[in-house]
Amino acid sequence: MPKVKYYAVKIGREGPKIYSSWDECKDNTQRIPGAVHKSFTTRSQAEAWLNEPVKNVVPMYWRTMPDSDGWPLPTGLSATSVIQSPDDLKRPDTPGPSILEKRPDWDHEADFLPFEEAPNKIVLSDEQEAILNLVQQGKNVFFTGSAGTGKSVLLREIIRSCESRGMRKGKELAVTASTGIASVNIGGMTIHSWAGIGQGEDKATDLAKRIIHSPRHGPRNRWRTVQTLVVDESQSI
Repeated sequence: MPKVKYYAVKIGREGPKIYSSWDECKDNTQRIPGAVHKSFTTRSQAEAWLNEPVKNVVPMYWRTMPDSDGWPLPTGLSATSVIQSPDDLKRPDTPGPSILEKRPDWDHEADFLPFEEAPNKIVLSDEQEAILNLVQQGKNVFFTGSAGTGKSVLLREIIRSCESRGMRKGKELAVTASTGIASVNIGGMTIHSWAGIGQGEDKATDLAKRIIHSPRHGPRNRWRTVQTLVVDESQSI
C-alpha cells in the first residue's frame, strides 16, 4: 500500500493550501512564477510548514498601463503578460468606505496621515527598482504579487520619491486605498473620499455634477492639481 502524502502549497494558484494528491498540487503550481510547495508524510507537518514565513522572496509581477507602450519590461515578461497572484486577485470580505464619515467629501484636505520614516535606507530588488523608475518617468504602472514580495515597501519608496521631488501629499500627490484600514497603513485616505464620490452609489452623471459644483478646495480642485495618484488594494474596489 503506497504511503499517504500531503502536499503543502505556500505560493500557488489557490493560495496557501494542502492537497492530498500530487496531481492537485501540480495543477495549482505549474506555470505560477515563484510557486513554493513541499510534500509531507503527515498533515500536521504540512500545516506547520505552511505557518512558517516565506524565506525566499518570489518575483513581483507588474506591467505598464496602455500609455506606457514601448517601454521595456523585465526579462521574462512581455507586454501581453497576464498578471495573476491568488493572494492579490481574491476579493477579501472587507468593508467599503466607513459610513461614519459625516463630513463633506471635500473636507479631507488634511486627512493624509504621516507614516514613520524607515530608520535605514531601503535596498530595493531589481524588479522594484524597475517599477520605481517607471513611476519617476511619469508612467502609469500597475504592480501586484504574492504576500511577502515587498509591495508595501515599494509603495512607500514610491511615495518618498514623489515627496523628494517636491510633490505635496494632498496636493500634487494623492495617496489613497480602497478601504479605510488600507489607507491608514500607507498614511493616506480612501479613494472614494479623495475623489469626492462618497459611497460611489449614485449615477455617474450625478457624481460628476457633485464634483464640478464642489467648493474651491474640494474634489474638483484635487482632480486638477494631482500629478501622481496612488491607489493601494485596488482589487477591493
